[in-house]
Amino acid sequence: MMDRYDSILDIVGPAMIGPSSSHTAGAVRLGLAACSILNEKPLKVNIHLYNSFANTGAGHGTHKALLAGLLGLPPSSEKICIADKLAHNENIKFKFFNNKLPNDYPPNTVKFEMSSKNWDIEVIGVSIGGGLINILEIDGFEVNISAEYETLIVTHKDKIGILAEVLTILSKEKINVVSIESVRHNKIDDVKTVITVDNILTEHIRTLIKPLKHIVRVRIIHKIQELW
Repeated sequence: MMDRYDSILDIVGPAMIGPSSSHTAGAVRLGLAACSILNEKPLKVNIHLYNSFANTGAGHGTHKALLAGLLGLPPSSEKICIADKLAHNENIKFKFFNNKLPNDYPPNTVKFEMSSKNWDIEVIGVSIGGGLINILEIDGFEVNISAEYETLIVTHKDKIGILAEVLTILSKEKINVVSIESVRHNKIDDVKTVITVDNILTEHIRTLIKPLKHIVRVRIIHKIQELW
């Protein structure tokens, strides 16, 4: 993980509200990433906390930080301390579960079970320190998303030529690709291709890719990393 840290500020952490970069700033970013993956206003959220999040999260404000991220607030927002009230005002139903039994998850792991008007999704992520995060799973698919780049997630059928069509669109739109990773779920005939890019991804990109044959869903996760 050390290659994720470029300076002492990455280790000390970002400008933030709260006592812990991993339990507070990282938690906010996990909420931001989860909401970006859902790409709609969450109406109901079950939030499962694991390991140190479950054991010490209450004292570090982790619960409110996660809600703040789901509401779109940055780690430096003074409104984090009232995120639960803001969620109630937005008619978002939320419930927390502290899972303290032994498990295989890393420290500071959270699972979001989210429902919106059109979608039900599950996102598992971890705060790795200094405000940095990794998204580990989306709907049972293993991924590795840091949200330090603009990220395009294309769910598609396992058919030849689909990825080539997607990359052709990105090339025509002058989108510079940083990395590509495809993951297959063992139980269904779907593939998730995760593409990180340098450019800002817009809804226009989604509208170009979504009509392609064999495309199931197109998601955009916007870059979350802030200037510290």
